[in-house]
Amino acid sequence: MGQLRTDPHLRAANGTTHAQLADQTAELVAAFAKSLYVLEEGGGDPSLLRDADAIRTAIARRHGEQRRRLGWARAELERQFHLLGEVLDETLRKEAPKRTAADLATALSVVRRLVGRAAETSLAAFDAAGDDGGRGGAEGPIA
Repeated sequence: MGQLRTDPHLRAANGTTHAQLADQTAELVAAFAKSLYVLEEGGGDPSLLRDADAIRTAIARRHGEQRRRLGWARAELERQFHLLGEVLDETLRKEAPKRTAADLATALSVVRRLVGRAAETSLAAFDAAGDDGGRGGAEGPIA
């Protein structure tokens, strides 16, 4: 969460409590981890993957709606997902080889896709939650 507070592109994070910043992030990360587990241990069971996808979608949607309510700009939400992807990428590179025989490149690819889909869902919910009010809707992603 400290990285969110210090990132110059996330001005809204300074007016957000720690609980609000962390809200839904742990659940999303857990859902990403469950998907990796299902792929490795469950053989990609479609019913398990559908359940995990429904959970990720619901969490991502609520996250976008919450960020809108907290006054974040669209570009700030995009930036948050970019940072989340970087942290997960770094964590997988460091921890996965110690814990699993799964192919690291495959795991990285899966997590990047999951983060990308969660970001799309969250941004769509953010947009649907109300008029942007000029706070960045016309801006592209900040990376």
